[in-house]
Amino acid sequence: MSYLKERSKRINAKNVQHKNCFIPQIEAVGVTAFNYVVKHFKSYLMSNYEINKIIVIDPYMAVADLQRLTMLFGGNSKNILEVITKFEAFPREESSKQQAIQEIVTGKNKLVENGVFNNINIYHSQMTMHDRYFIFGNNDRIISIFTVGGSINQEFESYIQLQEVSDSYFSDSIIHYHQMLRKDLKDVY
Repeated sequence: MSYLKERSKRINAKNVQHKNCFIPQIEAVGVTAFNYVVKHFKSYLMSNYEINKIIVIDPYMAVADLQRLTMLFGGNSKNILEVITKFEAFPREESSKQQAIQEIVTGKNKLVENGVFNNINIYHSQMTMHDRYFIFGNNDRIISIFTVGGSINQEFESYIQLQEVSDSYFSDSIIHYHQMLRKDLKDVY
């Protein structure tokens, strides 16, 4: 390829934003919404090989959600999964909440031992949470951010939107939100 054509493609790639936005409610094509999103992110991770860190911000985290996150993002032993949550999915009794958290920690340790992820860090934030995000990065560099319209435990049913953020102000706000959540931790698992 000629130098000018290659240079033009690089400039175009920087200036033209190709973003993802969809509402995965697609029974008409014979695929569940969750399976469609799994396929999308598997393809996304394969085409963006520089990604080695996936941050999930979701106030609701249950034992089954670790399996869902594994289906979405697992299978590449170079990837680090970071989950920031409040464990809101559990009953208010502290003993049952702690038991469920321990099951999640046991599951995360098995996933790392088996090479499904390089590492999994689960942060129990004390800060009020509502919005949900998937943040993809390479070490400390953010590559892309997706807003998620519902909790991972809903498996993208009921027309839950998934949108890649292209606005730099919104991206910076989400990164700041992530940093604030990480500063106000109850525990790290």
